[in-house]
Amino acid sequence: MQIYQVDKVNKIQNSYENAIEKPYLYCFKKKVARKQELRSVYAGIPDNQVCNNRIQTSKYNYLTFIPKNLLVQFSKLANIYFIIIGICQIIPQITTTDGKPLVYTPLGIIIFISMVKDFIEDRKRRKQDEYENKSLTNRFNASSGEFEKVAWEELTIGDIIKVDLNERFPADILILSTTNQYGNCYVETKNLDGETNLKLRQSCASLIFTDENAVKNVNNIGRFQFQYEDPNYRIHSFNGIMMDEQEKDPSKSKYPLSLQNICLRGCTLKRTHSITAVVIYSGHDCKSLKYAQRGHYKFGTVEKMMNKMVFYIFLILILISIFCAAYYVIWYSYKKDELTYLHIGEHDIESYPAGDFFLRIPMWVLLLSNFVPISLLVTLEIVKYLQGQLLTRDKNFVNKLSDELVEVNSSNLIDQLGQVRYILTDKTGTLTGNVMKFKALSVNSNSYEHTAYDDNGILNSTKLLEQLKDSSENQLEYEALLCMNLCHELMIEFVDGKKLYLGTSPDEECIMEFCLNTGIYLDSIDEHKVMTIIDSINGRTIQFKLIAIHEYRSELRKMSVLVQNLQTKQYKIYQKGAMNTIFDICSEDQSFKKVKVEEHLNDYANNMLRTLCLSYKNLTEKEVSDFLQKKNEELSKGNLNIQDINDQVFSLIEKNHILIGGTGVNDEFADQVVSTLANLKKAGIKIWMITGDKKETALSIGIKSNIVEKDGDLQVIEEGVENGQNDNFTIEQLKKYKKQLQDQKKLSIGISGLTYHNIHISQNAELIENFNFVMKNADSVIAFHFTPIQKKQLVDLVHQISPGQCVLSIGDGANDINMIQAANVGIGIRGKEGREAAKASDFSLAEFKHLNRLLLYTGQEAYRKNSYLIFFNFYKNQAWNLVYFWFNFYAGQSAQYVYDQWMTQFFNLFYVSLPIILYALFDEMHPSNEFFQPIQTRKNVLESRPQDYKHLTNNLIFQQKNFWSWFFYGSLHSLIIMFLSFLSVGEFSDKNGKQTNLFYQGMLAYTCCVILGNLKVQQLHRTHHFVTLFFIYGSIGFYFMNLYIANKITTLDCYGVINGLFRQANTYFAIMIMIMITYGIDSAYEIFNKSRNNADQQQNTQFSLQMQVYQGQKENNIIVYDKSSQQGSDQNCIEEKAKKDYDSSSAGDINKNLLIYPLKVQIKDNILHDNLAGSNYQLEEDQPYDNEVSNKNKKKQVLSQAPLQNKQASPSLLIQKADKK
Repeated sequence: MQIYQVDKVNKIQNSYENAIEKPYLYCFKKKVARKQELRSVYAGIPDNQVCNNRIQTSKYNYLTFIPKNLLVQFSKLANIYFIIIGICQIIPQITTTDGKPLVYTPLGIIIFISMVKDFIEDRKRRKQDEYENKSLTNRFNASSGEFEKVAWEELTIGDIIKVDLNERFPADILILSTTNQYGNCYVETKNLDGETNLKLRQSCASLIFTDENAVKNVNNIGRFQFQYEDPNYRIHSFNGIMMDEQEKDPSKSKYPLSLQNICLRGCTLKRTHSITAVVIYSGHDCKSLKYAQRGHYKFGTVEKMMNKMVFYIFLILILISIFCAAYYVIWYSYKKDELTYLHIGEHDIESYPAGDFFLRIPMWVLLLSNFVPISLLVTLEIVKYLQGQLLTRDKNFVNKLSDELVEVNSSNLIDQLGQVRYILTDKTGTLTGNVMKFKALSVNSNSYEHTAYDDNGILNSTKLLEQLKDSSENQLEYEALLCMNLCHELMIEFVDGKKLYLGTSPDEECIMEFCLNTGIYLDSIDEHKVMTIIDSINGRTIQFKLIAIHEYRSELRKMSVLVQNLQTKQYKIYQKGAMNTIFDICSEDQSFKKVKVEEHLNDYANNMLRTLCLSYKNLTEKEVSDFLQKKNEELSKGNLNIQDINDQVFSLIEKNHILIGGTGVNDEFADQVVSTLANLKKAGIKIWMITGDKKETALSIGIKSNIVEKDGDLQVIEEGVENGQNDNFTIEQLKKYKKQLQDQKKLSIGISGLTYHNIHISQNAELIENFNFVMKNADSVIAFHFTPIQKKQLVDLVHQISPGQCVLSIGDGANDINMIQAANVGIGIRGKEGREAAKASDFSLAEFKHLNRLLLYTGQEAYRKNSYLIFFNFYKNQAWNLVYFWFNFYAGQSAQYVYDQWMTQFFNLFYVSLPIILYALFDEMHPSNEFFQPIQTRKNVLESRPQDYKHLTNNLIFQQKNFWSWFFYGSLHSLIIMFLSFLSVGEFSDKNGKQTNLFYQGMLAYTCCVILGNLKVQQLHRTHHFVTLFFIYGSIGFYFMNLYIANKITTLDCYGVINGLFRQANTYFAIMIMIMITYGIDSAYEIFNKSRNNADQQQNTQFSLQMQVYQGQKENNIIVYDKSSQQGSDQNCIEEKAKKDYDSSSAGDINKNLLIYPLKVQIKDNILHDNLAGSNYQLEEDQPYDNEVSNKNKKKQVLSQAPLQNKQASPSLLIQKADKK
């Protein structure tokens, strides 16, 4: 390199301002990226001030692991609590452990296990980091003029690199040249977004960087300056500009840069021998790494409430300590003359009531330190992680097309799946299979529709082919084919000699498949963006030069391409998009066409077809010149936002279009979607479908998928502004719908994105109040024409109108990410639109149908077991620790401990820990034959019992009343244990003459707590297996083994307890009585609770029936009116209402309250199925029910409660026949 070039390089390097020094730890400084609007770099001149390309996702290294991880461990609330307890145990005045911090033993074990887990996980991350950092790539050396092998970590922005076929990109790079003829290359992005389709990328200036030698030309070093946006996580957008400082013509010196010119770190080069590129983002500034760092931690409802309960228990601990301290001070003031053996001096702090009071409080806190189940936090974290691992191995979630199962990204939310009350679902790719077939075309007032005889399920119209013969441009049928061939973002691939159109939009792929099938199709796109169309119908070839493209965005709802016909030199703009959007840009003289196209597209939509509208316009050379001039002016101003520039300049030519027509594309429901939705609705879950499709398509899907039930009403909220009216129009609608809902009628609501937007920004309190009521109480919601931001807003609305309710969002595309992350639980579908939604979700599935098992089985079971696990941990700690409290009434609440303090440290760690964990992992309400199998392959009965899920969500296990009932039983059991233990063991001497002491009785109580705790887990089990029983009784056996060893250690309080205590018959008698009493209390409460629940369920069933029959709704083959549900004159109104609807002559009177009117419909098999209530109406007699009841032989039907013959079925209402007296 020449001297002047070296000086130029040094000068440019010194001028870089992309980094700034930032102080840290008071005395050190480090360089970080400067926050600026534009980052600037020259090709071939690296900016060494910016961070290099080394990445570190691991948290530690071998030197920093112990200090940094200890800092992490002691930042946890549970560990801090035990540290404080350990310090207090050292203080002589308040210690209950002879000044020994015994709590540090279990704490040390727990911390050691956590550190080992963290070390193993971090070691994996560190190995992956080293593999990435040490990988090799080719970097251009300006001194030698050749590419040299260097490690990835040595790269920085400005470096020119070379990437070969099948190599991964070491950083975010801007393409300079490629070995392909057209200056393009193919990129596989599945490591980033999961999409397997290759992406086409283009050189930023293929006419300048024609090949690798042009890039290696040292005269180009420092010639090209790149200005582009600051590092960000937006992987689907990029804006920048390249400036050629040697070009004198300003109009030719700047080249706009876009996403098509960059390749992101981690992606792979495909079908291209090699490319050269300049590094624009390095290390942790890369878009892919910033994208991976997004999201936030979600707290489940159980987790939030559990933290409140821990706080409540801590308050109770403080209150007990204060009470006991006050009790002792009062007690001591009366008994101090009898307590001379305590040797409390006049000047000791215990001699002062105030000092003694404040001394006893921390003593009691120490004594009851395990009253607060801090270890529960660790236990629950381990259980949820293992439940997530079991879920990832469940073979019932396997995809038919692949071996992929469930992916768990947030195992802490697994029990949240059992509390879902709302599901907000995307449509395309989620409810539908995203397998598109071109079915219909509307053009020139004609509709060409698919018939059953068409091949491959694609429209193949002979009439259309006749119209295309001898046709030319400006004829609408021909323009329709040209528009579909030109207006897209697909690339052409040849696989086994077959032409394929590949991209991220299945809609565009199926449209191009139709064009290919028709015979007028896009054949190629060259390096000069010349698009060649083959017209095999008329035997000609047409070439169009692509001048500009306005890419599709959900907020625009349209896409445009500006092209020039190279044969005729005619400029044209083609557009496709939503019907209303295209109608808005069409000229006024297209009104007749609009009517016909709208009619056709609405028909398509009513048949569940996705629709697009097509238009075009011939442009003059001046219009195109003005367009390009405006674009260059914006670039010259330094505006690098290509998206904004395109919005501005395309608005100049996107008007007065000629309407071509529209298309209809079929997207069938995904496998078992309808049955899954029906099951979820029976489970009491409200379904809200949100889509960007047009109204008719969305409503048709909603009806045919049974989101809108057949016996329900569907109403669309029309926005007042659209009807030329004010908010009052919308308010009146909402009041009408509110009245329907208050009358207990099923009502589904449809709403457009525009209507929602206007309501969302409205300040009208009455409008918002009525809207919130309707949305909250609607049976289901169909939202159409919604943008990605509005999808998230709808999730926020549900949180607002139904606070505390669990909301689940599910989708498959990048436009669903905001919705997924805003919900309590986000589900991503791994579909054809990529895996960004799956990566951003808490759980990802292969198909929508798997949601049924995920909620009704996995979620329900996890919620049930985790709830009882938490309750059990509170319970056992109360049963164990409150023995101190009850006993100390005999000791003046002096904080006298009765257990061996060494043995107590292992109560939560070893003696009662493992059985409850196994319960939370493997217990099942309705076990399959594979019980206790880590890999499930069979369905569970809960999947077909949605009423169980509904009952669970209506009667949540984890709530305050259940918590306090467990707290009460723990307290009661501790009282029973204390009395039995201290009353059954009297004074005696062992064979060595040793007298019994307090710890004999205390260790008997401790033994009872260990036995009771493990038997309580056995009682919780709905199913048993040898392994669970082994660990339940094995834990008890392990305790006795430990007790036997401790019995031999003279320094322990339990020394000799085996010889003295367990040689008395009273000991075993006390244990048996304890088990009988506690089990008896629990069994009696369970029986009482079950009978109460059955009574409530019967009452709710009757109430539900009354609510339904009051409205005169059809229950399959009968209609019932309840006169008793109303007061006064309203009783007669019900009967009058019945007479208006049905012939009352065939009615029967039932205990003067219920009227049943038989309908004239044939009953089959004497069974009337009530799908809504989940129960059956069954005729008692075998003969068919006679609907034709004459006036002389009227019969009445008596409703009574009786069980079905199927023992597993829930009780149902039987219709019995009886002669009317």
